[in-house]
Amino acid sequence: MQQRLGDLHFAKIFLYTVDFNEISELQKQGDWNTATTKLRNHAKIIENSGAEILLLCANTMHKVVSKIERLLSPFCT
Repeated sequence: MQQRLGDLHFAKIFLYTVDFNEISELQKQGDWNTATTKLRNHAKIIENSGAEILLLCANTMHKVVSKIERLLSPFCT
């Protein structure tokens, strides 16, 4: 941001964390649908807050990223 806009500009960041233990337990049970639904619901909250970018920091959940993306507007994926 500083290179693009100069001076003391910073990107606006909204940090939203999820208790990943819930997701991990669902993974262990093989309940990928519920895990996906939970993350999709969290992603929608983030999008509704005005976010333009969503970063999913979970290695294994890459398996369901396309299902999460389908719920979000194209602008946020």
